[in-house]
Amino acid sequence: MKQRILKFLDVEPEESAPVFLLLAISFMLGMFLATVTVASQSLFLTHFSETKDLPVALVISGVLGLGATAIYNFLQGRIPFRFLALGSLSIVLALTAFIEFGDSFVEDVNFLYYYGFTLILPFTFICLLVFWGAFERMFNLRQSKRIIGSVDLGTMVAQILAFFTIPVLLQIGIPVTTLYTIGLFSITGYFLLFFVLSNRFLGAAASAASEKFHQKITAVQLFNNKYIIWMSLFIIVSLVALRFIDYSFFNVSTQRFDNERLPYFLSLFEATIVIFSFLFTTFGTDRILQDYGLRVSLLITPLLLILFTGGAFALGLAFGFDVSKEGNVIFFFIMVAMSKLFINSLRDALDSPVFKFYYVPIDKTIKLDAQTKLEGFVTALGSTIAGGLIVLINQFKIFDLLSITMFTIPVLVVWYLVTNKMYSGYRSTLQNSLVKNKTTVDKDHVREYTMDSVLEKEVRSTAEEKVIYGLRLTEKLEPALFENSIISLVESKLKKVKQFAQDKIQQLGLTPESEIHGLAKRAAGELEDSDLLSISPEKLMKLSKSVKQTDRLLAAKLLRKLISPKTIFILLEMLRDPDPKVRNEALLTARKVKRPETWNVLVELLASPSYSSQAASALKEAGQPALLYLETAFHKSGQSDLVMLKIVSIIGHIGGKEGMELLWKKVDYPDKRIVKQILYSFRYIDYHAKGREVLAVKDLLDVEMSKTLWNLAALEELPALPHFEFLREALKEEIRDNYDHLALLLSLLYDSESVQLVKENIETGTPDSISYALELLDLFVDQDLKPKLIPLLDDSKLLDKLEKLQTYFPRESYNPVQVINYILNRDFNYNNRWTKLCAVHASAYIPDFRVSRGLISQMFNQDKLLQETAAWVIYNKDKTIYPVISERLPLKDKKFLDSAIENNQLLDGLDDGFFLGFEMVLFIKQLPVFKGISGNLVSDLADKIIPVTLNAKDKLVLNEVDDNQPILILAHGTARIKNGAEEVGVLKQGDVFGDLFQEGPSQKVTEVEATERTVIFKINLVDFYFVLANHHDLVQGLIKNVTGTRVKQTV
Repeated sequence: MKQRILKFLDVEPEESAPVFLLLAISFMLGMFLATVTVASQSLFLTHFSETKDLPVALVISGVLGLGATAIYNFLQGRIPFRFLALGSLSIVLALTAFIEFGDSFVEDVNFLYYYGFTLILPFTFICLLVFWGAFERMFNLRQSKRIIGSVDLGTMVAQILAFFTIPVLLQIGIPVTTLYTIGLFSITGYFLLFFVLSNRFLGAAASAASEKFHQKITAVQLFNNKYIIWMSLFIIVSLVALRFIDYSFFNVSTQRFDNERLPYFLSLFEATIVIFSFLFTTFGTDRILQDYGLRVSLLITPLLLILFTGGAFALGLAFGFDVSKEGNVIFFFIMVAMSKLFINSLRDALDSPVFKFYYVPIDKTIKLDAQTKLEGFVTALGSTIAGGLIVLINQFKIFDLLSITMFTIPVLVVWYLVTNKMYSGYRSTLQNSLVKNKTTVDKDHVREYTMDSVLEKEVRSTAEEKVIYGLRLTEKLEPALFENSIISLVESKLKKVKQFAQDKIQQLGLTPESEIHGLAKRAAGELEDSDLLSISPEKLMKLSKSVKQTDRLLAAKLLRKLISPKTIFILLEMLRDPDPKVRNEALLTARKVKRPETWNVLVELLASPSYSSQAASALKEAGQPALLYLETAFHKSGQSDLVMLKIVSIIGHIGGKEGMELLWKKVDYPDKRIVKQILYSFRYIDYHAKGREVLAVKDLLDVEMSKTLWNLAALEELPALPHFEFLREALKEEIRDNYDHLALLLSLLYDSESVQLVKENIETGTPDSISYALELLDLFVDQDLKPKLIPLLDDSKLLDKLEKLQTYFPRESYNPVQVINYILNRDFNYNNRWTKLCAVHASAYIPDFRVSRGLISQMFNQDKLLQETAAWVIYNKDKTIYPVISERLPLKDKKFLDSAIENNQLLDGLDDGFFLGFEMVLFIKQLPVFKGISGNLVSDLADKIIPVTLNAKDKLVLNEVDDNQPILILAHGTARIKNGAEEVGVLKQGDVFGDLFQEGPSQKVTEVEATERTVIFKINLVDFYFVLANHHDLVQGLIKNVTGTRVKQTV
């Protein structure tokens, strides 16, 4: 039974105790306000004039409300909240008791009736401030949005019960004054229940120390905050309208009903308001908020009231409005009553809950104080101003009851205008709050989308280490950008950077007197001398065919000035020269001359680890004319995925209208890696989709949301056991990638800065940050995306997400074995290779997991990591079936798998000194320089690893030239690194040695000598940079880890 109640109330089990207490308190609050309101209004209108005394009483009520809220606000933060709340409730209780028993102490009982009417407003303020103050302190923003309707239910039930019971009580002869007795019992119950609540849930949370977090907002701050000013004006204007309508309603009610029937009518009318409010809350509020947003939700009430008040004025003018004069006032009475019904019911059902969302963007350190001032002091001020205006209007004999109705109309128009201004302030303030709130996100690791942007960001840094590290990477990955960068940094204020740039200019021959310097200057945007050397094509051909490397290098350089239809074939031949230095020089020439004849050769070289970066730079420099060649190469039969990815990246770099059109044609390409690269290109130039492009992006969003939800569910279905650890972490990495991709797609539809703010605040993981982010998202996302996107990004429980999104992305529940099988059989577009690797690995430790077709199929996968891991699992699960399957493999693959699984037992892990490819990835991922880099990226690096096993005294001889020494990762044991006979250093387990991993130029190493059994992961430098060139996010991760550590050490 309790579970059903909790589900109905949308309350978590751990929240049940405080919520049930708040429900009981809200019931007592509703009963108190209902009985005291009916008693006070009835007795006042019976014994005092509605035209002379009512306006003055409204002013006094407002002044008392101002005083009560001012004192409450002054004490808030100075004393613990629980003492402030209990003290305030004690005063309300005492004053209610005085009204009940005061006839023994006063000569004229009418004084108590007048006094009781003026206290309705301060009683309401104080009781609500205490109730919602406790609520704000007990729940965070996300909980509040979910629970707020449930805790308010008690008040509504109590009011319905009270308003329908009061006429019955009066009918059987119970006097109106008895309602004060019921009110006294209710406020006593409120006090006692709140005492229990404060002891159990507010003792520590609301101590004076914790209150220090909530700062006071001074009068100067309040008046300087335009957004809070607009909120204050909204409250004041709406309350003026409310009091004007109340005044009209009380006047026509006393005309229509005698003293005996008036309490019946008021009670039943109030009951009607509560029922209407309940029905609207149940069936309308959420729907209006969801479909039309915060702005329209607050405009409904003034627009309806303009209609009814305008109708009342017209009907009063036409048929009469005063019983004492001739005319049928029933029409005027109905329209005024309708105005009263709508303003009161919509105020409770729509305006109040929607207005609470407008507090969201206010700085949380002053939010509580601002809310207290607005809901207390400003509200009381509004009532006072309304009463004062009515008194002022009544001073002029020419004005009558109809005049108040007439004056209400311009007030409603102002209400409408203020609401629009407040909404504009809400949007800008929310965005500013998100900017402030995102400071907890790692500012140095904002996601970049292309290699250029990653490297340019480092080169523009103010930290020397970061600039130099970025330049070293740029030299290998983006040669054209490197030349431009060192020329621009030759006069840098950073000494080390300046020296580095000058050294590189000398090394590359970019000195002012050299020919090549002029060419580099031209690349940087300056003119070049146009004089050409006098040398014949024949002599140039002879130089290019020379056996001397220096002659061929000179020929490649001369071609930059001597290129022509007669000499172009020489360049084409040199682009295939077997000497790497000559070929690189020829590639540099191809980049400078930008001849179409070279472009097909350049496309071929995109697949070469040694020349890919130079070839890509040359094609980028070629610009728009090369697009047709690139498009043809993309669609070439048998073209490798790697080259296609490179081509897409180059087209994106070239850009322009034609480039963007070519990319949009491929946005539905089956290989989603290519689609992602296309989207990266769009994001880099901050492109916004138009027309049919919007539909294409929304289709991609649907696919990505479906993938995200599937991965979230899979993560939930895998228990947190040791053998699922790697698979769960892989799914988390995929989910992070899913969220990144969602943000990428959203930035193509909406303002990229707003999307980035939403993303960064969600990444903080705090409930308030996520709430702010979703509020901003709700402002700009299209209506058709909201029901899918917001629940997916919300921090609610997965079961709630699945339930809300089941209509859009249906998914069954699976057990762990089914999850793994699905991952193995899903397309690589839905789960990447690392997740599949982890799924294969996890299956080894599940006794119930049989050798399935999905597992067997991985042994025939072209991916060596998957093939090896699957073979290892099958061998350990069923040693009889493994030979049967492996016999079907090519002999080369069979030998590779047999040797891989020979020394790797099931439970040995990473400590046995023998490494599967899967274990290589795990080992690298745990190293500090690869921290936070996804397994999918590290897997591509692991493909290039050459594992070397050395026994004690064994040596690994390195024959590479100085600038091409391999990356060495010591995975097991220890070893000495030497340059000839000289010992350079000692490598321990986990050490990484090589270019980019040491400060300054890497020391030359000729051999590695093991001091015990040692395993070294060797990666050829060319292969290492080739992998980096294909993954800008891997480069960004390395930069963050390597330079971040160095900068901290420097500091």
